[in-house]
Amino acid sequence: MSARGLNRAVLLILVFMGLIAMTSNTQSKRYGVRAWAIIAFAVGAAAICLARNSFGIEGAGFAALFVGMQLLRRSGADAQPRAFTVGPAPNQPAKFIWIVSIALIPALGVSCYLISVDVRHGGHEGWLAYLLGGLVLLCAGFWSALAAKLGQ
Repeated sequence: MSARGLNRAVLLILVFMGLIAMTSNTQSKRYGVRAWAIIAFAVGAAAICLARNSFGIEGAGFAALFVGMQLLRRSGADAQPRAFTVGPAPNQPAKFIWIVSIALIPALGVSCYLISVDVRHGGHEGWLAYLLGGLVLLCAGFWSALAAKLGQ
């Protein structure tokens, strides 16, 4: 099949799935829309993986992925019953997040000091760079969680 024919086929599938998504508002059509979402994901992934040098086919593949996401969203796949809680949700971060966030500050400082000492002596230890990278990732995770909890 030529690239133009594949583009037309992908476009026809996208238009057909878009029409189904517009009319899917009943419970009986949810599973059909979810199936079309999976098909759209598969077509999009196949188009992106198999057509590496064709911008048109890759673009159609990305469009199929986005249509699949919209179909999945419209099907109500994320409409799960939520747990009922009594009283207001606590906005304060847990003590664990505070303790780890504060403990990471000196650990990051020590790691920076050790890597600077290693650089002055020729930079032969590679594990210090991995230590610093791991601490940076931990800091990013815990500090962003702390900021998210404080910003609520």
